[in-house]
Amino acid sequence: MELENSLFVKLLGDSQYIRVLDFLLTYREFDYSKKEIAENAKVSYNTLNSFWREMLKSKIIKTRRIGKQDMFKLNQENKLVKALIAFFDSLVAEAIDEQKQKIAEERC
Repeated sequence: MELENSLFVKLLGDSQYIRVLDFLLTYREFDYSKKEIAENAKVSYNTLNSFWREMLKSKIIKTRRIGKQDMFKLNQENKLVKALIAFFDSLVAEAIDEQKQKIAEERC
């Protein structure tokens, strides 16, 4: 079953980069391997590698090593990432408010 794109993806366009950002923003508290990020964002590993260095260079993501495995997560201290989080969270809040309103209207 294919899930519907998030509001973030719908608004910014369904590109591989946006899908990776969407995944990282949605699950920002956790870290993942590159393979897990690619799988969960529904992009190929090779495609992820095509822009991965730029994400690291711009400090959108940060890394840590656990044993022999590099793990990555959204760099929430980055100024740009903070703005993305605020934007993403406002989209989520708006979607929740719309759903609440629909439910309230259905009950009347």
